[in-house]
Amino acid sequence: MNFKIVESTLISEFISILLVSALNSCKLSPQLVIRSKIENLNSLIIDFISVFIVKSSSSLLHLYYSFKYMFFKLFKKKSNDKYLNNILNNRKSSVNNNKIKSIGIIINLEEFNDYDSLRNVFTYLGVNENKIKFVAYVTEKDETLTSWDSYFTPLDFGWNGNISNYDINEFIETDFDALISYYDEDIYELNLITAKSKANFKIGISNNDQRLHDFIIDIKSSFIDIFKVELEKYLKGLKKI
Repeated sequence: MNFKIVESTLISEFISILLVSALNSCKLSPQLVIRSKIENLNSLIIDFISVFIVKSSSSLLHLYYSFKYMFFKLFKKKSNDKYLNNILNNRKSSVNNNKIKSIGIIINLEEFNDYDSLRNVFTYLGVNENKIKFVAYVTEKDETLTSWDSYFTPLDFGWNGNISNYDINEFIETDFDALISYYDEDIYELNLITAKSKANFKIGISNNDQRLHDFIIDIKSSFIDIFKVELEKYLKGLKKI
């Protein structure tokens, strides 16, 4: 008996079961999958099988867990992308005329970590230091972060926009006068917090998705001096400071 043919058949059957299970758990219909243009999924699976069967001595059990992890990530991403798009497509901007007295700031520590410089921008603009709240994104939990930093990792995020981090949920529910999304990279977790935030006026520095913000200063996060000048000019023009 040709073991590789038998193994390939078993894997094909397993893939079919996985697909049905994943579709059901994500509440996606086959039609939706087609509309979402996942036509290349079959070829992806075939290539994946070929690599593992022909070029690897991995066992069938190893293949099982590899496929399980791959499909879990795929359908979790589809679920979360759909949730985020629904929020953004239904978002209605309702910026009030109030002066900015409280600020929420979202940063990505892997691209910017100068708390003091960013905080000084807003104290310069007249915001009290105790009215400035930072939350920081890190890819892994870092025990060296100081105790007064609120931070979050990808592990804090589940399916359909669920967030298990208490500090981040509290941040989202706070109706800051302004939210500053001070990050360049297009990262789901950062965008979700921006989208879910109940802040009144949302300011970003990236044009990756203009639906996230009410106002954008399109610069790199390292150009904080330019950000300060441009922000002051526009906020004065809008009579927000």
